Amino acid sequence: MMKRVSIAIVALASSAGAAVAGDIAAGEKTFKKCIPCHNIGEGARPSIGPIQNGLKGRKSGTVPGYNYSDANKNSGIVWDEATFKEYIKDPKAKIPGTKMVFPGIKDEKEAEDLWSFLEQFGPDGKKIKNPFGLGLGWQVKIGNVPIDVEIGGQALPCGYQKVRLCNIGDEDLCVSKTSPVLIW
Repeated sequence: MMKRVSIAIVALASSAGAAVAGDIAAGEKTFKKCIPCHNIGEGARPSIGPIQNGLKGRKSGTVPGYNYSDANKNSGIVWDEATFKEYIKDPKAKIPGTKMVFPGIKDEKEAEDLWSFLEQFGPDGKKIKNPFGLGLGWQVKIGNVPIDVEIGGQALPCGYQKVRLCNIGDEDLCVSKTSPVLIW
């Protein structure tokens, strides 16, 4: 019985992850196109372009230490996935007058993967626990025991995903399992 429940939970986790996230590893490869101008992660500093830490939810033109164009500062943009994906296709079309010189990323999947990579970094450059910000999780019961299932955390190598099972309200009764399921 427990084995069947575990398999069902892993299958549920797999379908949920695939629906909400791009491929972080592929996004990291795509970010190499950005490295000539942008930095990300702990210790990142503005370069030709601003750092990309904490992009999700950040108002355009607000990274300290970077000299933005008036167009960027006055765009009114607050970065989210949809806005980023529209912007990255053709930066000068989205923000006329921007200093960013980049041909754009036209492929929707590549842009989604890049966003998934970027959004995992908080303002301090550290990877955040749940980069998707969706509160992914379900409450299920195994027998009479209510269980929380959290899907998220950092992507693990080779498309594995960490799944946590917790007794509701009791963080001490959590079990983490790395499941060999292609999530991304």
